[in-house]
Amino acid sequence: MGTGEPFLNYDNVMEAIDLLSSESIYDMSRRKMTISTVGIPDAIRKFSNDSRGVRLALSLHASSNGLRDELIPLNRAYPLGEIMSAVRYFSQVTGQRVTFEYMLLKDINDSDKDAQALANLIKDMDCLVNLIPWNPVPGVPYEASDADQVNRFKKILEKNHIKVTMRRKLGSSIEGACGQLRRAKT
Repeated sequence: MGTGEPFLNYDNVMEAIDLLSSESIYDMSRRKMTISTVGIPDAIRKFSNDSRGVRLALSLHASSNGLRDELIPLNRAYPLGEIMSAVRYFSQVTGQRVTFEYMLLKDINDSDKDAQALANLIKDMDCLVNLIPWNPVPGVPYEASDADQVNRFKKILEKNHIKVTMRRKLGSSIEGACGQLRRAKT
């Protein structure tokens, strides 16, 4: 995670999975691996048949195309409806729970309305929402959501029978937390 879009390098990622799971090399269980994507529909569908136990996580961060276009520019090429159709296909073909990664940004995507829209988008799926706290990045205008609002967001999802976890916040003091790993300007 955090080092590029794996489905834009599909063949090499699948080769790496095969190597990591090979009994003679690393013998890691495929069930302990997760591919995290911003959503390339054709690749998700292909992965549905190739995954053989590897899990899928979608970096969602918004439940509408307008906001997702701003947060994840690749969404302009692969709109949310197409992505969600592919994710549902993955879930049906593999029988696996899908994880939705959702970074909470103060006054951007953390409102009660956003929480309900997210619940409506994924309500018919076996899924888990992983709420991710924003880690400040110099020069980036976003702020972390208030703890009270994070709890409200989580409770709205739970009220809608959505499984939710909250990612622990680690590494921000060394600019090594989620979202902070990037090349520094010189």
